Amino acid sequence: MCKLCDLRKQIDEIDDKIGTLLKQRFSVAKQIGECKKESGIAVTDSGRESAVYEHIGGLFDDDLQKNEAKKVYVQIIASSKELQK
Repeated sequence: MCKLCDLRKQIDEIDDKIGTLLKQRFSVAKQIGECKKESGIAVTDSGRESAVYEHIGGLFDDDLQKNEAKKVYVQIIASSKELQK
């Protein structure tokens, strides 16, 4: 049981880092939204989204992890687009 507690503590620490990074990403997404609005550019950029998925996929060697990471990024990008509106 002790090992499980230690592993969960590691997860909590990682989640803190992810939360901090998401706050930063969302802040930048809002700024991007402002730039797009000023320039009359559409919020959705399929080419950019594909590039992000490709970049994230390249961080993983394991196909299952790559697939799961893409699922997470689908939601992150959807949330970022909402913040850009």
